[in-house]
Amino acid sequence: MAGMPETHASSDGGRPDLSRLFVVLDFDGTITQTDCNEVVLRRHTGTAWYVFEQAARRREISHAECLQRQIRLLHIPRRQVLREFAAAAVLRPGFAGFLRWLVPGGGRAAVISVGFREGIEEVWRREALPPVDLFASELRGGPGERFEVVLHPAYGACSTCGPGACKAGVLEARRLPDDVVVVFGDGISDLCLARPADVVFARAHLAQLCQEEGISWHSLDTFSDAHAVLAALASAGRFAGRPSERRRR
Repeated sequence: MAGMPETHASSDGGRPDLSRLFVVLDFDGTITQTDCNEVVLRRHTGTAWYVFEQAARRREISHAECLQRQIRLLHIPRRQVLREFAAAAVLRPGFAGFLRWLVPGGGRAAVISVGFREGIEEVWRREALPPVDLFASELRGGPGERFEVVLHPAYGACSTCGPGACKAGVLEARRLPDDVVVVFGDGISDLCLARPADVVFARAHLAQLCQEEGISWHSLDTFSDAHAVLAALASAGRFAGRPSERRRR
């Protein structure tokens, strides 16, 4: 982990300098209070979708293959899938305020999700959230043909997630040498992000996996709590850097 540069913790009239802070976020069940994909699947497939969820948890199939099999159980129009996905998205408390602290302070944020890009973009518009980099999936197909989930091409490959399905590929490509990486997640697909992170906020299955692997983590209940933890680090200058040097890279 890089040492803290010799600089002031605050800039821009007292606003904390967050120029070295890179926040990576899962969407379903992390930014949102529930998993939006699961809401749609439960509504239209009963319990059939959960068979594949259990197989993924046993690591018999990858998370990407799990979602692919689950989404092919649906027999409703594509537009309806996306509409119900977005409607199910209730933000975890404090998320909007967290982003409005992060972005003006010079921090960077990336949402890396197997959730559907169009649905996530609709949530961002509806909630009037600050812009972030989005690496999400595309839903293709519809009634009369099988749905297909196409993951973002920036995803990498690993033995756990499979080829072209590892979120860590995005992190590796986007991380700057002096970044302090903070990861928020809730599932097995976020584990490869948590392993190299400097700070992890985890809930649900990811919290269990972090515990098993000995990864230090903070419990994620609300973003207000996480904001307080990171604000304390910011006050100590943990994320301060030299913006002029970073812009020249």
